[in-house]
Amino acid sequence: MRPYLEAATRIAAALDHPAYDCFYIALAEAEGLKLVTADWTLVHKASGRYAGRVLGLTRAPIGPDEA
Repeated sequence: MRPYLEAATRIAAALDHPAYDCFYIALAEAEGLKLVTADWTLVHKASGRYAGRVLGLTRAPIGPDEA
């Protein structure tokens, strides 16, 4: 987790959200992946800069062609 500490802290401060959740956003961003979560508070807070990166369960891709 150490490589993502700085990014997660920056994201947590920007979103006003706990850093432990923001580690997942930092990891997804570093790997070029999407984060799918049932945490609607996080989805809402991330709807600005991370809108394409953080998806709620209802917007999650179903198969590999939709990733």
